[in-house]
Amino acid sequence: MTAYFSSLGQIILPMWTYMADTLNAPFPSPLHLQSPVFPINGQRDSPKVKKTLSIISHDRHSALEPPPDLRYDLRCVPNPPMKVRETQTGLSGEVREGLLQEPRFCHLLEKADNEIRGAMKVADEKAGEYDEMVVRVGCLCGSGHHRSVAFAEKLAQMDLPEDWSLELNHRDLTPEVIERKSREREKNR
Repeated sequence: MTAYFSSLGQIILPMWTYMADTLNAPFPSPLHLQSPVFPINGQRDSPKVKKTLSIISHDRHSALEPPPDLRYDLRCVPNPPMKVRETQTGLSGEVREGLLQEPRFCHLLEKADNEIRGAMKVADEKAGEYDEMVVRVGCLCGSGHHRSVAFAEKLAQMDLPEDWSLELNHRDLTPEVIERKSREREKNR
């Protein structure tokens, strides 16, 4: 067995030297590799942790799965006028601008901004323990079409650290949910 390994070394070392000479590259000899592949403490370098801020607007009737880390109930904020609600959603600039005139809406935005930043800081501190960190924020109102959507849109405009990504989802504005709610309303009539 010893003879086999010594003859293998006689083959590998000349090949290694040939590759280094041919490519004119500074290849280290296999016999001179001193540094371990993993850090000396035995732990691998952790890959970059994926950090996501997930903001979801929804109605009051069905809970989010998984549940959000932070939840903001916008039902304390007055609804936009009926005429506006019938033709627009919280995606509309008119709806958002109207809600920004409401002190309770602005107060909740400020509170949410502070709490979200706090949750992101905690996630950053724990990031070494996980491959992925998600801070889930739920924004709810009566129908999930106006106040919660406008609130989520405004939160999505906050400046995030470079290593954080944003997911914004208006659950009750998706075609599937709109269709399901329409069928339920028809069934209940």
